Amino acid sequence: MWIKKNIAEIKDDIIKEKKDKTVPVLIGVFVFLVVIINTKLGIDKHSSSYFNPITWAELFKCIPLLALLSIAASVATYLYRSYIMKHNFSDYSICIKCEKVYRNKKNVKAENMMICKCGGTVVNLNRVKWVDDENY
Repeated sequence: MWIKKNIAEIKDDIIKEKKDKTVPVLIGVFVFLVVIINTKLGIDKHSSSYFNPITWAELFKCIPLLALLSIAASVATYLYRSYIMKHNFSDYSICIKCEKVYRNKKNVKAENMMICKCGGTVVNLNRVKWVDDENY
């Protein structure tokens, strides 16, 4: 059954959303560091010697390209998380009594639709959680 989240759970959700926004930046930094180390050591599995290190001067010439690569990885991660993995339940509301789901209209906020036809309370899906009947 659906029950309303308490204040602490709602705050935890907000903190998780803020942490999720830092993931693309961390991936970009990780890609940049891995590519810099790989380029500096000259790791090439197709050459006769596995390591073919380059000089620092050559590495500094490559940094703009490597930074562009890491920015592209960050943007790709951001787009992937924003569009493909999007689980935005704020577009939906649910009646706690009859469990009927309503799609919120773009120009009408969910707070304007508080009572279902069955007499139950309609709540935004971000504000409720599912609990098995035997646990409640």
